[in-house]
Amino acid sequence: MASPARSQQPGRQQPREQRPRQHWTPWLLIRSYQFDFGLRPLGPGVAFWESPDIYVESSDPSGNPVVGEDNYVHAIIWNLGAKLAAPVEVDFYWANPSLGFSSGDCNYIGSEHLQVTTRTYVDVRCNKPWRPIELNGGHECLLVNCSNYILNPIRHPFEPQLDRRVGQHNVTVVSAYASEPVTLQVNLTNLFPIATSAEVFARVEHVTLDASDLQNLGQREAINQIMGYGAATASMAGIATRYATGTAEAHLARRISRGACQEAPPPSTVVRSVADQRSSTSVQATLACEGSFVPRSNPGQLLADLLLAADKLADPVSGAGPQLRVMEASLQPFEQRSLDLKFSVPGNSKQGDFLVFHLTHTAQGLTVGGYTVIIRVI
Repeated sequence: MASPARSQQPGRQQPREQRPRQHWTPWLLIRSYQFDFGLRPLGPGVAFWESPDIYVESSDPSGNPVVGEDNYVHAIIWNLGAKLAAPVEVDFYWANPSLGFSSGDCNYIGSEHLQVTTRTYVDVRCNKPWRPIELNGGHECLLVNCSNYILNPIRHPFEPQLDRRVGQHNVTVVSAYASEPVTLQVNLTNLFPIATSAEVFARVEHVTLDASDLQNLGQREAINQIMGYGAATASMAGIATRYATGTAEAHLARRISRGACQEAPPPSTVVRSVADQRSSTSVQATLACEGSFVPRSNPGQLLADLLLAADKLADPVSGAGPQLRVMEASLQPFEQRSLDLKFSVPGNSKQGDFLVFHLTHTAQGLTVGGYTVIIRVI
């Protein structure tokens, strides 16, 4: 992006040779939420695992990966900068369903190379097919890294809360009848080389969408809007004041916010809340008594990065709605245990309603991951 010019007195223009030099660069981005302009680090209220720019091409109408057939992962790569991004490498990975994972948990799918012109985006298809393992029923997590190693290199691979060139999609869509329980098993992992107090929270939204709006939006965009309803977002007014004064992020936020007010489209209003039924939903969790220990490469780096990011945030974004504490546990360094989750669907839910469970995993108060379950009432 272009560096801002120094302030001048009105009506006066500096000679060309005295004007500050402009630096033009790409601004690669895989969004973590709908109105994401790429400012990092992200606050603890932002569900960075819900990227609307990552999806799967499969036979499932809800966009879930399908076991036993070839699936193709897509990623939308943005370039909001003032210079062509070329070449751009895009790397695709999958991981077992987890509330938090690191590079050591990721399995490589394939890579693509392309160029992204300024102020546009490219929908990139990983042409190497991916077949999810039957053990997880297709509920794997997806992660995508992108980088232009010359002008816009990736800084924190596999860490979407710290790097705008990383996207993560830990989302599954299931169908259920009213009063029918939905179960899911995920991993709860201590990613750090120290013992931590892990907590899991859930923010629940009960929303609805007219059939005509669902048809007009298309399945993927409708799911993205349902998933993003009620989420914590960085408002245009708050962008410039969110980061600690004097940091590079604060300087960049002032520049971004000026353009964002003009470029951001108005938020969609087609998704509506069923607020009177929200209190009748619940999440139950059962944590396995015994687990395993998964060694990590470069131990302590993620913890150091997250602590540094927290220092840069003057006003972290808070969750948009009330959160339920699902469970808490003490985990030893690098310990991993399975977590059985049971979601309830209110008995008075109507066909076409959606229950959205945004699960957040925190360790010592730091947000390290999450998983989102969308239940469509049939």
